[in-house]
Amino acid sequence: MKENKPEKGSFSDMTEKVKGFFIRLFAAIRDFFTRSYIAVKRFFIRGKAEPQIPEEALSGGTVVFSGAAQALGGKKKPDIPEEELTGKGREPHTIYKKARGSRPFILQLLVTISKVAILAILTICMIGFGAVLGLANGYLESTPDLDLEQLTENDLTSNIYAADGTLLTTYAGMENRYYATLEEIPDLLEQAVIAIEDVRFYHHSGVDFKRLLSSFIGNLTGSSSAGGSTITQQLIKNQILSNERSYKRKIQEAYLALQLEQEYEKEQILEAYLNIIPLGGTNYGVKAAAKDYFGKELDELTLREMACLAGITQYPSAYSPRYVYYTLKDTTKLDRRIELVLNAMYTAGYISLEERNAALEDEFTVIEVSTTNQMYSYPHFVEYAISDVITQLLEYRGLEYNSTNKAAIENELRTSGYSIYTTLDPNLQTTLQDTIENYDAYPGLRNSEMNTIKQSDGSIIIQPQAAAVIIDQSTGQIKAMVGSRYTPTAKLTNNRTVTNRMPVGSSIKPIAVYGPAFEKGYSGATIMDNILLPIPGWETDEGYPTTSKGTLGPVTLRSAVVGSWNNVAARTLMYLTTIEDAVSSLVNLGIDPEHINKDGVGLALGSSGISMLELTAAYSAIANGGEYIEPISFTRVEDPNGNIVLSADMAQERHEAFSPGAAYMLVDILENAVRSGTGRTARIDGMTVAGKTGSVANERGVVFAGFTPYYTSALWIGHDNFERLEKGVSGSKTAAPLWQSYMEKIHRDLADKDILDGDYSDYGLVRETVCSVSGLLPTESCYLDPNHVPVTDYFLRGYAPEVECTIHQPEMICTVSGMICGPYCPLETQQAGSVVVLPEGSEYYQLETEELLGYFPNLRLPADPETGEDMTVSCTIHTPEWAENQILLANAIAEANDAISSAESFISSHESTLPGDHRNRITSAIGDLKTAIGSETPDVETIRTLTSALTQRVEEAKTELDNTPNEDDNNGFDWFG
Repeated sequence: MKENKPEKGSFSDMTEKVKGFFIRLFAAIRDFFTRSYIAVKRFFIRGKAEPQIPEEALSGGTVVFSGAAQALGGKKKPDIPEEELTGKGREPHTIYKKARGSRPFILQLLVTISKVAILAILTICMIGFGAVLGLANGYLESTPDLDLEQLTENDLTSNIYAADGTLLTTYAGMENRYYATLEEIPDLLEQAVIAIEDVRFYHHSGVDFKRLLSSFIGNLTGSSSAGGSTITQQLIKNQILSNERSYKRKIQEAYLALQLEQEYEKEQILEAYLNIIPLGGTNYGVKAAAKDYFGKELDELTLREMACLAGITQYPSAYSPRYVYYTLKDTTKLDRRIELVLNAMYTAGYISLEERNAALEDEFTVIEVSTTNQMYSYPHFVEYAISDVITQLLEYRGLEYNSTNKAAIENELRTSGYSIYTTLDPNLQTTLQDTIENYDAYPGLRNSEMNTIKQSDGSIIIQPQAAAVIIDQSTGQIKAMVGSRYTPTAKLTNNRTVTNRMPVGSSIKPIAVYGPAFEKGYSGATIMDNILLPIPGWETDEGYPTTSKGTLGPVTLRSAVVGSWNNVAARTLMYLTTIEDAVSSLVNLGIDPEHINKDGVGLALGSSGISMLELTAAYSAIANGGEYIEPISFTRVEDPNGNIVLSADMAQERHEAFSPGAAYMLVDILENAVRSGTGRTARIDGMTVAGKTGSVANERGVVFAGFTPYYTSALWIGHDNFERLEKGVSGSKTAAPLWQSYMEKIHRDLADKDILDGDYSDYGLVRETVCSVSGLLPTESCYLDPNHVPVTDYFLRGYAPEVECTIHQPEMICTVSGMICGPYCPLETQQAGSVVVLPEGSEYYQLETEELLGYFPNLRLPADPETGEDMTVSCTIHTPEWAENQILLANAIAEANDAISSAESFISSHESTLPGDHRNRITSAIGDLKTAIGSETPDVETIRTLTSALTQRVEEAKTELDNTPNEDDNNGFDWFG
């Protein structure tokens, strides 16, 4: 750069700019009229010029191309001599032959007229030059600076990919763009654009003055409407200036084009241009158009398809292939345009005649619906992924989460040419979606009129609805997401996995109640009293859950989870976990605190609104050994150069939600719940499954949340308006079977393994046996209680009990009643056992004695505080009444045995004379009496009655015998007189 160059922006600088520009313009005008004069003279001396395309070429003759033109590899410039393009290197006198004789008069006249015309035009130009110079100076003063970055900064369409790399959809703004380097763009496509748009591209310095003035004259005379802008000028117009039709814009455009050619190489200018040219619809640039119209990458295009793309830019709305083929349904104009491009390529030497003719005969297929307007697959997942990226970018950049910032990030995603790689597994997504859509056992509704909901747009939504999420718990990656019962046919429909925050019922218990309790040192063997008494802090009219069920009395927390016993969950929350810790646990697991009901019903019974995505992520933390990994729908976002804009590692939050030991206990108990508890209908043959059902009060929804060694998933079924489902629905009957249906398919080819690797000791746990009443170390007396057998379970190391049980004490127990022996219990029914001695102030003493003894048959009651009388209830079978009855029974049995002995002797002594009917009656009576005596519960009155009956039968037989004559009396003769 020269040292004395005027300062940029100064008056002298602007003057130099204007002067230089118009010197070049004037030289071009002079050259144009000189060549016009020569052309007129040549016409009358030598005849008309030859056609641009030789006749033999169009009729099938042979055209000889230079080696460069025939080569297909590498970038090619048109093989046209520079003097033919610019007029340089030619002198006018070399064109004409020496005149022979005088010129014809008409020729002399025309030559003279031409000279006068040229002189007049030049004179006018000189006169106006001063005025134009001032005007141009004003135009150039307002010319924007040449911003080289602006030339390559374009809105680029982003792509969204599945986890396996398959393209899910494009994500564009108002313009569909993909950037392609010159190396990506085929030579023939570059050449097609140059041939039809700017054949002298490689020979001008930004402004093709010859073409510009030809266009100017043509427009004035009406002989042509062609523009005179070069590719460089079009790039300037599209990227820096505007489409304003004015001399001001033209002058500024030409000036900047000349500047640009000094800053950029031709290849850089061409690359930028090929990426910004409008090609119909929302397509800008050749790569976007190739994808959108033909569904092809650039290197897959045919010559005819390339010619089509090159031809569109002159009139994008008219030459758009989609418009021509499917709206206009008449390809005539487009075919002519393609032919024009092919002819231009042939004339410039880019293709051979054979290639031209083959392309004219070729055909192509145009995609009917633009990919930018098509309904993409897996809409709920794709739309959530976009939202997820926006949210994570805002957080990563420290921006406030508001509508303005969200809109800005969304626009960035649409227009930056990003590649968004999601975590979606197409196979899992398809399986989940198809299973939910085709499931045939959805429950009905109490009110059949609510089976559908009519939307404001007239569409109908079938009820009940469903929503489910699948997460890989080891990474937090969302693998599948279905937010409605049927696959959406429109964009941005209700994705219930994130928008619906419905009650989740008992599926909240492990994460809000039992998990936090285990963190405090409690375990599955911890004893909780399942009794229907008011619970302090439980804010309902009854004071405790009215839907309580299960074994009453002392129970373990493990059995309470497996059986989903509401009363135990409520008491555990209020006595062990606390409201504050339950809320903290949920928040720590990613549950939105705004939707947590901070009361007993909300935390122990699941009336809090939790989305399926939140619930799945929370259960994933359990399956992941206690580590919460924020659920993520993408792995990375890359810019067009492959630079990482955002990655899962940059975005995902990880922290310990449960200690490894607490998580291990939860996993083990939830496996138990599926093996033998309320989750039995979720079992998968050959695969370890853990999970928990959830049934919302009054049949207003059902849930199942569970996991395997591979995936965690939560499923909700319910009505969008919280209407009641049919009577009898539950998480076990309704949600778990559908969960099992899709999870079984997903795991069909996966090998079973433990959900958590390693032994329980690896998680800081010990196994300990405890008394099932006190929860302390069992004594011999604890083992002697048949009603409450000691249990063995896991404990966090350092939290297992070290004190022996004091509730069980040795005592003789009646084997018949199972109660403490009384004074009348027979010795044979007495054995060594134990009694339960509840501590003073136990809640159990609020119960009626009869109910209390139902829980503890071997209970020793304290003495009456007023009378000091022993209140213990001993055996209720062996009572004084029982003892008195035993005496009577013994007497009755003795009498019965005497009667039997006497009857049997009578039969024996009268065996030959006793009639058969009497013998049978006596024998039958003896049998009845013996049966009564041998009964497990012989009855005195029965024995007495049967004894009397036997005696009566014998007496009847004796009477019969007495009335029967002796055989000797039949002779009627007394031999001894």
